[in-house]
Amino acid sequence: WMRAGFWVRCVSFHSDDISLCVEVANSNGDYLPSALELFEWMSEQTGIVAHNAGYEAGVIFAMTDVMPTPFACTYALLMSLANESSPGQSARLKQAGPELLGWEVWDKAIGPKDKMATIDFETLGLYCQLDSAATWNLYLICCQAVEEHKDTWGQWFWGWYHEDLTNVLMLQQEAYVQSLHVDTK
Repeated sequence: WMRAGFWVRCVSFHSDDISLCVEVANSNGDYLPSALELFEWMSEQTGIVAHNAGYEAGVIFAMTDVMPTPFACTYALLMSLANESSPGQSARLKQAGPELLGWEVWDKAIGPKDKMATIDFETLGLYCQLDSAATWNLYLICCQAVEEHKDTWGQWFWGWYHEDLTNVLMLQQEAYVQSLHVDTK
């Protein structure tokens, strides 16, 4: 989201109540009417769940100059709740989805990642909705895992997550936007 020529093709949402994908630009990168209003609305929301919150918050910042309030990051949750050094485990969405949700791999139809914004919206929109659905369902699994351990480590997990881990994510965003001062001495 910091590279020259960056643009967003679509935005997807999923919860227990709704699943949709909104096309915000055509395949040439020309933004459609009300695209900015959608990003501004997103920047004001709290309680958003994203798989890679660092990237998603950065995209919202790139579009609105507003760094959104910290929100749940399923990548960070999976990294925190799983032991990624175990053989075959990964916090990546495309691996965690099939492993933890039992889903088939859903990115076969999109082709090379660097060309995905140019494919037809029906294919891209479905792919993005499935990403959002997997993210939401992985979030629910993470919440359930913490709840199941509420009498031991689970009683402290959310406090650690919302204070320490969220702070790390916000510092990472600051570093991306403002760069880091390094005292070489």
